[in-house]
Amino acid sequence: MALTTYQIGLAMIFLFLVTSLHGIGVVFNDTRAWIGLVVGLGLCGTGLAYVIYYCSVEELGAVAAAGVTYIPPVAALLIRVFLVGDKIHPLGYIAMVLILSGVALLQYGSRRASVSPGRNVFVPSECD
Repeated sequence: MALTTYQIGLAMIFLFLVTSLHGIGVVFNDTRAWIGLVVGLGLCGTGLAYVIYYCSVEELGAVAAAGVTYIPPVAALLIRVFLVGDKIHPLGYIAMVLILSGVALLQYGSRRASVSPGRNVFVPSECD
């Protein structure tokens, strides 16, 4: 968690150095806009995503949690199709299939490696 804090902190400093702040105060003139930014993007978006990710790592392991990070582009594409009604280029569907295939291979490979012969060898403990 400390590494993530340092990464976000350094990213914030670098973005502050290269981002134009001209007109940024306009956002804070509209109460709904800045509350939406803080709550929607900050707490619910980024904060909740990190909590869910670290809980996933703890519960599912690093490989499964890494696979979960590839799902948001697929979800965004499906939202565009079913909720917004956008037409998606066939390349978008190919990308979605490739992403899901990669996640499936990642999950299948990690399960297969955990039950492969030679991995579950009983080694007597010296404490017995």
